[in-house]
Amino acid sequence: MNPKIYQENNYAYIDGANLHRGIAGFGWTLDYARFRVWLSEKYGAR
Repeated sequence: MNPKIYQENNYAYIDGANLHRGIAGFGWTLDYARFRVWLSEKYGAR
C-alpha cells in the first residue's frame, strides 16, 4: 500500500492598512514585493 502524502499549505493574511501605518510610524518604507518573497521563503506562505 502507498501511504497518503499530505502537503501542508501555509497562508499569510496581512492586514495591509495596519502594516502600512505601523511601518510609517517608524519612518520606514517596506518593499512589499520583497516582503512577499521573504514570507514565501521563510514560511512557505502563498
